[in-house]
Amino acid sequence: MESEKTNVLKFSDAAKFIGVSKSYLYQLTAKKKVPCYKPFGKQLFFSRLELENWLLSNKKEETA
Repeated sequence: MESEKTNVLKFSDAAKFIGVSKSYLYQLTAKKKVPCYKPFGKQLFFSRLELENWLLSNKKEETA
């Protein structure tokens, strides 16, 4: 995995970062469920901060 200080992740690094397979991450990007960028029209890139926010976006409420 690239340096922990890198804010932009390549596809395989993003899959490792969020703990999913590359095929599942591809499904998420195809359905526009996860934030990503395609600046050159082919290769996907991800923002570490946006992925962290996405992972934490569906908070489960605790039950007492």
